[in-house]
Amino acid sequence: MSKSAPATEFLGIRLVFTPTELQFDEEEYIDKISKRFIMSDCKSCSTPLEPKCTPAEFADSERFEGPFRELIGSLLYLSVTTRPDILFSVNCLSQLQEKPTVAA
Repeated sequence: MSKSAPATEFLGIRLVFTPTELQFDEEEYIDKISKRFIMSDCKSCSTPLEPKCTPAEFADSERFEGPFRELIGSLLYLSVTTRPDILFSVNCLSQLQEKPTVAA
């Protein structure tokens, strides 16, 4: 990158310049997360978590064995940088780090 060329990527965030706006894109980072945590085949949904849902609703499910803390950390970075729409869900799930469950 030279001083005269506009930046195209910064901290894993792709920057797309148009005449009227600046767009942020983390599609590659999301693909990397889904492959790392074997979530490529998961179903997508318009609402990541039911409204007014609490962590207590997931407590009685089967225990999750896997890199839960690493997944939550990756999702927190994503939610803080470009995806504030998933912040509530990630925050709710982060409260289950002591005993993560499959339902969460």
